[in-house]
Amino acid sequence: MPRAYPNSSVLVAALLAILTALTFCRAARFDFVTIDDGSYVYNNPYVKTGLSQRNIVWAFTREHSANWHPVTWISHMVDVELFGLKAWGHHLTNVAIHIANAMLLYLLLVSTTGFVWRSAFVAALFAVHPLHIESVAWVSERKDVLSTLFWMLTSIAYVRYARKPSVGKYVPVILLFALGLMAKPMLVSLPIILLLMDYWPLVRGWKHHSPSPSTRQTKRDALQRSSGQANAPKGEHLANKEKVPDPIASSLPSIRSVLSAVPEKIPLFALAAASCIVTLVAQKAGGAIGSMEVYPLGVRVANALVSYIAYLWKMLWPQGLAVLYPHPGNSIPVWQVTACTLLMIALTYAAVRAARRAPYVTVGWLWYVVTLIPVIGLVQVGQQAMADRYTYIPLIGLFVIIAWGVPDLLELFGVRIKPAAIGTSATIIIFVLAVTTILNLGHWQNGVTLMQHALAVSGGHEMLRHTLADALFEAGKPEAAIRQYRLAIRRKPDFAEAYNGIGYILMRQGKTHEAEVNFRKAIRIKPTLASAHNNLGQSLLSRGRVDEAITHLKKAISLNPNNAEAQYNLGIALDRQGKTDEAALRYRSALRANPELAEAHCSLGTVFLRQGDNEKAEKEFAEALRLNPNLAEAHLCMANLTLADGNIDEATLHLKNALKIKPYWGPAHYSLALVYFRKGDYREAWKELHRAQQYGQKIDHAFIEALSLRMPEPPED
Repeated sequence: MPRAYPNSSVLVAALLAILTALTFCRAARFDFVTIDDGSYVYNNPYVKTGLSQRNIVWAFTREHSANWHPVTWISHMVDVELFGLKAWGHHLTNVAIHIANAMLLYLLLVSTTGFVWRSAFVAALFAVHPLHIESVAWVSERKDVLSTLFWMLTSIAYVRYARKPSVGKYVPVILLFALGLMAKPMLVSLPIILLLMDYWPLVRGWKHHSPSPSTRQTKRDALQRSSGQANAPKGEHLANKEKVPDPIASSLPSIRSVLSAVPEKIPLFALAAASCIVTLVAQKAGGAIGSMEVYPLGVRVANALVSYIAYLWKMLWPQGLAVLYPHPGNSIPVWQVTACTLLMIALTYAAVRAARRAPYVTVGWLWYVVTLIPVIGLVQVGQQAMADRYTYIPLIGLFVIIAWGVPDLLELFGVRIKPAAIGTSATIIIFVLAVTTILNLGHWQNGVTLMQHALAVSGGHEMLRHTLADALFEAGKPEAAIRQYRLAIRRKPDFAEAYNGIGYILMRQGKTHEAEVNFRKAIRIKPTLASAHNNLGQSLLSRGRVDEAITHLKKAISLNPNNAEAQYNLGIALDRQGKTDEAALRYRSALRANPELAEAHCSLGTVFLRQGDNEKAEKEFAEALRLNPNLAEAHLCMANLTLADGNIDEATLHLKNALKIKPYWGPAHYSLALVYFRKGDYREAWKELHRAQQYGQKIDHAFIEALSLRMPEPPED
């Protein structure tokens, strides 16, 4: 195997970087999308506050979004430190890592095979293929590009170790692999891929003897041929196959020799096994794993076989791409499963048969098959049948087969093509794929455009309509969102999440009775839908039905103890029942789940205020205002606290801020009347008192009497 990078490597790597940047640069103009970007970045209380000791501890000690990948969380926190919550910066980071991955892939291949342009072609396919849009343009898929960065670095470190094994060279392999697993557990298959690389292109496992000069030359020739470097005359292989042993077959390590390298990889397999366990626990805790009742084993296997062939086809003809391909369940035609099964058997058989004469075919095919196993759907996560992002690493194996196989086939059949013609053909392929990627990239502009395209591709599936409705509501189009929810229900009448979505919008519009009807429908269909119980509890609470609200809020918490909103709402309900201590416990639980929940800080502050602990109360109110300067309730609480301390000017400022936010809020007008009374401005005090009464605030008669003694009530304007 070559030991140094060719002189042209810097130029090729630079060209790859430019090609990738030009293909994906428009992603910098895109917004976040509705799917996952909120929970990963802009609504994640630990990520959106950037790097801190608390946030880093959270990243390593808690599962979130049905995953445990602390390195990915930290990378998002770094982005927040650099760019805040401006989407362009987060997109550029994804693009930059993707560029690095393409360059590292090239360096890995060229350093192990010596082939500059074949390695460059593989890296270019990886860089611009449309199936990789999802991994690059989706901020939440940072884990894809970041884990692949560690995949490449681990592989390069392993090549360095394989050339001259030592403990010092093995330690970086373990460390980089561990970091990759903590970015995304997709790397669990890497130890197997390293074994495949031992076979080709590393060709490890030689018997330890001192070969003669002629034997060494035969090995060098065989290595060249196994990489496709030898330019054999037409028919040479066929003419000599019965006269002399095949130099490739005699030079490649035996399977037994390759397997002898397994013990050195035991630490890597141990890390991979640990990652699998942690991931399964996290995904089960997050409710992401589909049950065997919904997705029986037979359905999973059938979908996996069809997906293997579907990914192959999409690699060759990348059209009809979408962010979600809904799982067909048991509706896959039998003929389709049968055909895909037979094709998989035939392709695998052919690839294994090629192990001696074309080892890159065997390694490339097994690379594709093995790296897809964690995401092929045998452990069903989510509701998708397949996903473009799952091909980010697997397609490398197929690209290698193409880059090495096409020249070898031409040579085998005696077809001689000028290098310039081959280069032109490769350039055209890359250009067409890059243009296709640029055109498809536009669908990722925002959540609405993304889901509208997915609907056009996937035929109006209810999950896509539900997600489009979420995006429309987030974009400030509630009526359009309700229409999409209703279309989803028309397609699937028992779609609990859609009823819950309609109810939430109606509740935000103040239509609490209609909202309650929809929440109850959602719960009747799906009693375990925690968000519906929380929403119903909140709706009941707003209508004064505290006992009923508590029942549903407790149910929501039993289904999802980390639901900060449900914990907070239950605290409010208990507070209204006068159970101050229990309410305080719930507020603290809410803040453990979401330390950035300003409302919980404010409510906890009111508890401290009633308990006479003004210092703690002021701290909580200040934190609430730091997190949300537009929280009118926190301004009111801070005003009342500062007024009690005699700081009339600060109290006035907070009350005026509260009334800028909520101009028709009776309690704030009443408190402002008290402030003016303390200032001796009785006319303004009467004005604010009248406004407070107008907006439904109950007035203390003792205050009216005290104000009347100083100034009779003036006639209203």
